[in-house]
Amino acid sequence: MQLLARVAMASVFIAASFVAAAQEPANAPAPIDFPRELVTDAGTVLVHAPQIDTWKKFESIEARLAVAVTPAGEDEPVYGVAEFTADTDPNLELRVVAVENLEITVTSFPVSDDSRREQLDAIVRGAIQQRTHYVPLDVILSYIAPDASVPDEEGLSFEAPPIFYSSTPAILVMTDGEPVLAPLPDTKLKYAVNTNWDLFRYKDREWYLRVDKRWLKSDELGGPWLWDKRLPGDFKKLPEDGNWDEVKAAMPPAKGDASVPVVFTSDRPAELIVTDGQPNLRSIGEGGLAYIPNTESDVFHLEQDYYYLVSGRWFRAATLRGPWAHVSELPDAFASIDPESEKGHVLAAVPGTDEARLAVVEATLPRKATVSRDAGEKVNVFFQGEPVFEEIPGTTIERATNSYNDILKVDETYYLCDNAVWYVAGSVDGPWVVADAIPAVIYTIPPSSPSYHVTHVHVYDSNDSEVSTGYTSGYLGVSVSFGVAMYGTGWYYPSYYGYYPYYGYPYYPAYYPYPYSYGSGAWYNPNTGMYGRSAVAYGPYGGYGRAASYNPETGAYARGAVAWDSNEIAGRGVAYNPRTGTGVATHRYANESGSWGESLVTHNDKWLRTKSARGDQGTVITGETGAGRQGAIGRSAEGDLYAGKDGAVYRRNEDGWQQNTGDGWSTVDLPDERAAQIDKARTTIADRQPRADRQSTLGTRSFAESMGTAGAQNRWSGRTYDSTRSPRSFDSSRRNELNRSFNARNNGYQRYNNRSAGNLNRGAIGERQLPRRRR
Repeated sequence: MQLLARVAMASVFIAASFVAAAQEPANAPAPIDFPRELVTDAGTVLVHAPQIDTWKKFESIEARLAVAVTPAGEDEPVYGVAEFTADTDPNLELRVVAVENLEITVTSFPVSDDSRREQLDAIVRGAIQQRTHYVPLDVILSYIAPDASVPDEEGLSFEAPPIFYSSTPAILVMTDGEPVLAPLPDTKLKYAVNTNWDLFRYKDREWYLRVDKRWLKSDELGGPWLWDKRLPGDFKKLPEDGNWDEVKAAMPPAKGDASVPVVFTSDRPAELIVTDGQPNLRSIGEGGLAYIPNTESDVFHLEQDYYYLVSGRWFRAATLRGPWAHVSELPDAFASIDPESEKGHVLAAVPGTDEARLAVVEATLPRKATVSRDAGEKVNVFFQGEPVFEEIPGTTIERATNSYNDILKVDETYYLCDNAVWYVAGSVDGPWVVADAIPAVIYTIPPSSPSYHVTHVHVYDSNDSEVSTGYTSGYLGVSVSFGVAMYGTGWYYPSYYGYYPYYGYPYYPAYYPYPYSYGSGAWYNPNTGMYGRSAVAYGPYGGYGRAASYNPETGAYARGAVAWDSNEIAGRGVAYNPRTGTGVATHRYANESGSWGESLVTHNDKWLRTKSARGDQGTVITGETGAGRQGAIGRSAEGDLYAGKDGAVYRRNEDGWQQNTGDGWSTVDLPDERAAQIDKARTTIADRQPRADRQSTLGTRSFAESMGTAGAQNRWSGRTYDSTRSPRSFDSSRRNELNRSFNARNNGYQRYNNRSAGNLNRGAIGERQLPRRRR
């Protein structure tokens, strides 16, 4: 049995489904939609999307929302504001946050009668509280990201990798150290197990390299390389075990007159910039900033230098051939790039931008689940020979070196982190049990250690039967520094090599790799919140790959078992461990022998069941809630109201911001263009008046006040159920607050919808076309 089915995350799609609260009518809209109608015996409440003030530890929120309350027997709604606190449980697969245990702290209505306010308040509380509500994750992130503060990770490496350049077609062949060659039975062929290319050695004198349907040949690994029209007959003897299907599909070699690509080789992770001919420059942003449009790489030019973005890090050089050095402070011109432009995606790597803040906050979101305490019975660990441990520098922890498992030794106790779940045992032989507490010393492991990623896995809670566990994107390889989310720690971790009897050979190489920070042209995709890899110039089996590995359970080698064989190499819901060849999706462990946790129940049955299936077209994740109701999730277009921090309800249209006064809608702020025109006219009139009169018109009051549109607002006495609050005039701070809410809500929904569409219509595996737009 082949070790792994090929994992293709690029075709992941997410079919979301939700359950309406029991008291909602059968024809109620899907609970993700806003505005949302809630019906009770006392009346009907139309709830608009909440505006988030804080999201503490991603566990509880403080927020407010606009409501339209129609008491039973009445026809006209009364508009108001409800402020509340609530617990949250984000589902990153569905990109939705469950809001529960909601408690309304204050309501505000533009009415003066106490009994009327109490009536409206009671209707709102009765309709909204005691229900679980669902809000798009991207909307909440859009509100909190501008003010979020995430500390940089200490100890990351920013040494530039080898960076190659070519103005003609080129490929980059990386070997993880010196080539490790494994013999093939009954042939004079050997193949390199530690590269993501089909690389063979024949009779210890010739190298053969497969490039799609053609083959290159060279006496030396460093070249020169030429197309080969005939392969040695031994290639026809490759085993019929499924590991060589793509190789056999390229036999005999295809013919053609295509020029020989430049072949760069590196014994460590490297990067490759290829331009289609000599580099062009196209202006973008301000300050003379330009980019190179005839390359798939993100390369810019400013003043006398080139800037190259890869894996979330910027490097600078005077020429494209280097030498390259890390940029710790990016010039301000990069922040002027239009988000809608061809290069708008790079803003996620420009410190201080909204896009960068969003990426950082998302990287710190925990993915949580509950695990049965008896899950340790399913765990298997493997050592290549007798267990070997080495001390992690700067700590008292020892780590296993000759195992593909993440096994740590603290004093005389062993800890295993397997697919984002911690286990503990008194011996490496087990028995392993789910851990409900992790020594603090484990979280001192530095980024220079290949075990660093386990420091992003935590135990949150436990009871007699279950343990609540979770991980952040750092477990998948995303680091945070300089205010941006980066892929990898920047450190290179040399892989483990061992030998064991196999194929009749007494010494056959075993190879256990670690993820690379570089080696794929990795770029952040804002549409998915994940890092993706570049095109096939980095190898047919993925830019972060192993092309061969050994499975001790089946006693077999496997080809094409790569770490990230898709556009998306790290991100929500789905992780992949290149050492074990296994995937984790919401903490379900799976390999070719089977899986556990096929049904996963999290808190309060909000996410009753998520299922995943792998196949030739990739991984499919679907969701179903307790009531079993399924359907697409989206946003209603039936109106969009905002809850001001002053307790008033606002809406925005082409005439500007309007406030509900209880007697209707009154314009309180005009669009910038119209306001500028009127301000100019008012200034002209004011110049004709005596100075004493001029103060009364301009003073410190807002334009809305001076024009009299705030008069109705000022007549709004006793409008809040909390009688200690008082109305304030519409001023620049109120306008900025509402504009921020407007932008956050719209940007959040746009990003949510883009990601939903991206999940359903993601492109070809491992490739991106030019021109591309990744916004």
